[in-house]
Amino acid sequence: MVTGCPTGDLAVAGDYALPVERRWYDEHPEWFTKPHHDYPAADIPVPTGTPLYAITNGVVISTPTSGRCGIGVIINGDDGAQYTYCHGLPGSHTIDTGDRVEVGQHLMNSASTGNSTGPHLHFAIKVDGTARCPRRFW
Repeated sequence: MVTGCPTGDLAVAGDYALPVERRWYDEHPEWFTKPHHDYPAADIPVPTGTPLYAITNGVVISTPTSGRCGIGVIINGDDGAQYTYCHGLPGSHTIDTGDRVEVGQHLMNSASTGNSTGPHLHFAIKVDGTARCPRRFW
């Protein structure tokens, strides 16, 4: 588990935040709005080591370390949705399965683990088991 808290300006509105520092959205909004290549999700091409944050309050239900996701975090949000973060940096998890997280809390850092061709955050949302397009939420 990594200690210390990354700093940066987060875009927090009520119970929701961007999963990366606001500057990435301000500098590259197209990263957040381009379609995913084969199913509803977002691939946000941030550099290795970029801090990734909880988009909302919830409970960590899994911290994958292999497979297509690579290093990841899956959160069951208090809003009933499930949020998946993939391709994290090994050893950068700041949370464990079962932990309660708050909006904007640092989860891990980005990298290119699992089924990935370069450093990025793969971010997915499911509601009632159905994938939803994150672009509608930015």
